[in-house]
Amino acid sequence: ETNFFSEHPHDWQQNLGTYHDCFPKASVRGEASVTYTYFPEFPHVPANLHRYNPALKLVYVMRDPVQRFRSQYEFDRVRGRITVAPEQVFSSAAQVINRGRYGVQLRQFERFFPRDQIHLVLFEELVSDPATELERLYAFLGVDTAPAADPDFGHVNGTTRQKYLHPRFRRLEGATWTKQLRKAMPQSLRTTLRTAMSRGSQGKPTLDEDTEQAIRALVADDVAYVEDWLGRPLWDGAYTGAPRTDAPGQRV
Repeated sequence: ETNFFSEHPHDWQQNLGTYHDCFPKASVRGEASVTYTYFPEFPHVPANLHRYNPALKLVYVMRDPVQRFRSQYEFDRVRGRITVAPEQVFSSAAQVINRGRYGVQLRQFERFFPRDQIHLVLFEELVSDPATELERLYAFLGVDTAPAADPDFGHVNGTTRQKYLHPRFRRLEGATWTKQLRKAMPQSLRTTLRTAMSRGSQGKPTLDEDTEQAIRALVADDVAYVEDWLGRPLWDGAYTGAPRTDAPGQRV
């Protein structure tokens, strides 16, 4: 997750050597930087990616927008980036919603890349049937489709399992006096202090019905856009009212 093209909007060409050093020599190379689909925060990314290589193949993974919102909210809350309740996010942290507006995000890339260079993946299908999803991905990339032995994408949420240094203390980490003090402390004491100054996740928030419905309404057009792209209803039609169907041929 280099975030190279989001962190280097204007000087990416001068820093390509550093970027290429991130990858081993191979016939197919890639990276996974979620910030590339953080529009409008990084609006330059699609154009710069096209300038870098117009033949790029792009993979976009999407999750049920309500579940994605819950996960993103807790990810940001535990790191101190969000301090308001979920129902207040719409007015104070709109980026949490925007990142789940898949139609909005995809349209930015369609301005530069044709659809046959963009591969859409549903997170839920990747977790439930990884072998099939990997096969589809390999075919898209044009590489050997022999599946990895027993691929396992069982969901492990790092946010709910780890502790994070409280934002007030994280700001002190880079101070010269803090570094000097840390060097003078025994490891056991440093570990004890860091644990005391850290906080963990209490789990993803439970959304009230009004908040959940508000999210569904905000992203309904975006889900409809992706449903039209894939030619099938998504997430049981909960966002667009499309009837669920598992008939053969619905998946493209």
